[in-house]
Amino acid sequence: MDAARWRRLTDRFEEIASSPEPEARLQLDALRARDPELAAELAAMLAAHRSGRPLALERELAKEGGEWRSARPDTVGPYRLIELLGEGGMAEVWLAERDEPGFRRLVALKRIRAGIATEELRRRFEIEREALARLSHRSIARLLDGGVDEGGVPYLILERVEGAPITAAADRLRLALDERLRLFLDVCDAVAYAHARLVVHRDLKPSNIFLTEALEVRLLDFGIAKLLDPMAPGATTRTALRLVTPEYASPEQLDGGVITTATDVYALGLLLFELLAGKRPFRDHESSVGALERAVRELAAPRPSDTAARDPTATIAASRATTPQALSRALRGDLDTVVATALQKEPARRYASVGELAEDVRRFLRDEPLRARPESSFYRFRKFARRHRAGVSAATLVAVLVVAFAGYAGWQSALLTRERDRARSERDKAREVSDFLVELFGADPYADDESIRDSTPVGEVLGRSELAVRRELAGRPDLQAALLSQLARLQGHLGQLVAARALAAEALDLRRALPGDQRADVAESLNVLATLQQELRELEPAEAGFREALALREAVHGPSHPDVAESVHNLAVLLADKNDDAGSDETERLTRRAVALRTELFGDDHLDTSQSRNALGVFLYRRARPGDLERAEGLYRQVLETRRRRLGPDHPTIANVENNLANLLDDLAREREAVPLFEDAIRVWSRALGAEHPRVATGYYGLAGALTDLGDLAGAETALRRSIEIDGRALPADHPYLRESQERLATLVARRALADSESPR
Repeated sequence: MDAARWRRLTDRFEEIASSPEPEARLQLDALRARDPELAAELAAMLAAHRSGRPLALERELAKEGGEWRSARPDTVGPYRLIELLGEGGMAEVWLAERDEPGFRRLVALKRIRAGIATEELRRRFEIEREALARLSHRSIARLLDGGVDEGGVPYLILERVEGAPITAAADRLRLALDERLRLFLDVCDAVAYAHARLVVHRDLKPSNIFLTEALEVRLLDFGIAKLLDPMAPGATTRTALRLVTPEYASPEQLDGGVITTATDVYALGLLLFELLAGKRPFRDHESSVGALERAVRELAAPRPSDTAARDPTATIAASRATTPQALSRALRGDLDTVVATALQKEPARRYASVGELAEDVRRFLRDEPLRARPESSFYRFRKFARRHRAGVSAATLVAVLVVAFAGYAGWQSALLTRERDRARSERDKAREVSDFLVELFGADPYADDESIRDSTPVGEVLGRSELAVRRELAGRPDLQAALLSQLARLQGHLGQLVAARALAAEALDLRRALPGDQRADVAESLNVLATLQQELRELEPAEAGFREALALREAVHGPSHPDVAESVHNLAVLLADKNDDAGSDETERLTRRAVALRTELFGDDHLDTSQSRNALGVFLYRRARPGDLERAEGLYRQVLETRRRRLGPDHPTIANVENNLANLLDDLAREREAVPLFEDAIRVWSRALGAEHPRVATGYYGLAGALTDLGDLAGAETALRRSIEIDGRALPADHPYLRESQERLATLVARRALADSESPR
């Protein structure tokens, strides 16, 4: 096949492979009428691509122009062929039987297809035989025999493996995460064994890794393996074949780069991603080979936790015996880090060996710190707490760990101050404090099934924690301030706003009094305190706090940084909240700046970007110039779609935007659309945050308005009384929300009385 014809073939392949199947068939039929030979070659390549065989190899075989399917012989050497088990780009695998006196055994027979036994493919078979001859491992299918048949075609005799691809088998058996991770460790053990014997598999994928009925892993098909030993047969011979399955290829394989053990580390990262999250990381880009290859080369792999959260039918989570929300939480953090390290684009940035990858998985299973994460005292102690959670009560553990941490952190801090900038150290430490507290208490305020409200008397645990922090860290005001700040966050999530505000103010005072450059920490405390003040409708001090926090963060980080974006967003929301008409130029400028900053920093689909887009919707809704409400509705629906896709249906931020959209629809006299949104927001908030949380009161307040507009005054009164009941327990007696609700209730009661008096008796 000449070069021009080959280019035409590959161009048409890219075009047709990216088309829907009905359209692809029509294009092939049209081509068949003009050029039957080219159409036949193209059809074979498409079939190979869709069956998951190595695509680039199929292209090269098309160039050779040989037969694509061999006739079935009855026997190969002393073996009788029984059934075709599978076929790849260059070979077929048959169930075969050797039936001789004193020797009868079922085996897997692998042979090059008749008609394409080129010198290059014969060399590859020689490499595979050499690779398998080096390997004798319980998780690698064994080489038993080999030879050349009567037609001169090479074959190999392999151990027969009965089972299914590891991902499909794990899903069928509904294996939990820890069971999947232990199977993955068996795969790593086999691959590490091969590497130690200078064999790189370079085609690791589920169809080459079987799980038997006895739950034993078997690694198959070393057909495109590479021998690292320069003395091995063919090891130094260059090959023109780019042997690769695109969906499981590493960047260096696609670029024709050097193949090393790091190539298998990348493939194991892909396998781990699929075992955990149920999909390949670049699945959304597999509509065409070109798009997939660009994604593998250029795009960072998504986090498994984010992929798991986008499971609308819950089938992936169900096959792991859990829910999408719980699965996402289990993957978030350490397992995300393990996968991200294995899937680095540059080989040098991945785990240095399969053994290091496996060790981090083992550390995760033992609740020990990962090697792939920067070590910190909070991270280590969080792991200690998880390992010993069953034997120690939460309140006692807090006290014990705070005491231990105070001594350890002093030593750790001395090291850190010699190694890095103090401000960066303190900022990282504060974030680790937050993770430490949340994981220590199991206190995820957004959890669906194990939320903080359902754990052992959380109020008591937080109270004892606060006492322990004050007592044990009295001589460490920096750590005391960090912990008090995060306790304030937790109490705020619980709706204990007044107590949370006091803790946040104390943390701020401590940080202001510390020596040295504390601007980043002071800004963090200002942000926490101002958020609580805004919830309590103390808008003037909240605005001052947000403005100071923004100024400090810009001075420390410059104009484009995640912390700066957070402060811009918070100030914009506060100004829109403070000015009900939301008409100021500054409010609009800050709101749009927050959207632009977060889009630039995180991308269009990030949850922080979605948060600022929601704030822009609120701004437009309150400003209400011509066209603003329609634009606000579009933004709300976009945010709602993103959050449902990323977080599932029961996350409290789903309720936030549902409530916003419902209020807008009510104002547009679309009350019948608004009511179910209010009701779902109440359901989600109640489940995630507790039935007595102030957010639930907000939902009932909005529902009362929509029911009033529909003429259901009795239902409106019931909803409004429930709102007042919740707010009365959570908010100060003079809070504006309470006053507004009470005034509205008085008006509603009077209206009902008037309606009753005018109704016919």
